[in-house]
Amino acid sequence: MEYLPLAKGWDDKAKERAAAYFTDKDLREKFFKFVRQLQSIYEILSPDPDLRPFMENYQAIARLYGTIRAAYNTSPYIDIELTAKIKELVRRNVTIGELEMPGTIHELNAQQLEQLRKNSTTDTVKVLNLSKALLKAVHEQSQRSPFLISIGERAEIVRASFENCQIDARVALAKLDEIANECIEAEVLRQRLKVNENTFAIYTLIKQAVDRLDINQAETINAIYSNFPDYWWDARQEIDLRTELYATIYPITSSVEQTIEVTNNLLKLERVES
Repeated sequence: MEYLPLAKGWDDKAKERAAAYFTDKDLREKFFKFVRQLQSIYEILSPDPDLRPFMENYQAIARLYGTIRAAYNTSPYIDIELTAKIKELVRRNVTIGELEMPGTIHELNAQQLEQLRKNSTTDTVKVLNLSKALLKAVHEQSQRSPFLISIGERAEIVRASFENCQIDARVALAKLDEIANECIEAEVLRQRLKVNENTFAIYTLIKQAVDRLDINQAETINAIYSNFPDYWWDARQEIDLRTELYATIYPITSSVEQTIEVTNNLLKLERVES
């Protein structure tokens, strides 16, 4: 079996080799198709005792599959393509750590980014880890940190270019490092401005539309929300909040269209409990 050598001796170097081998999308799809066929056979035969001599290799292939899916997808490593028996097999025999690439970033921050830069793993693995961390941050935080949306879009473009062999790992890593640095510097800026997440979200959202905005104006806008604590589910409060936002934002934008657009976007923001 061509995939078994990649699945054996599961240390960091083995994971790096597997990540490099499956950089090609066609090879990945071929492997995923093979695993789907393999699981169909397993479903038919299990729990036949004659399968026991093959289970070690089968578990290794399942672990390889989980690792490659985790590395190249931004969704959870076990997906709907895996049947219940395979999921249980993976759950019982493989820890989450075994499915992670070396140097995985669990939370994007300055310390983790610096560790990734110093890590001795390959550029390919670093690209996979960093892009995954960026997209995870966007998915979890963009509702309350709107500047992350554009960061996520740029990270997606870089990752797609890398996976389509339009740029190599070294170039992709440099681009992603720059994007990640912007993400981290935004939090540094928030702390330097000495404002909470709600005010900073308002500030960064309006700045995307209007350059002439200072942090005091964002704080003023943020304070308006305290008068309408139930605007999410109280239609009357939502209307009154919208009216006050219109009145406050119009002098900043000097445009009815921009005022409406900015207000609509502000009302979509997820508020952080202070």
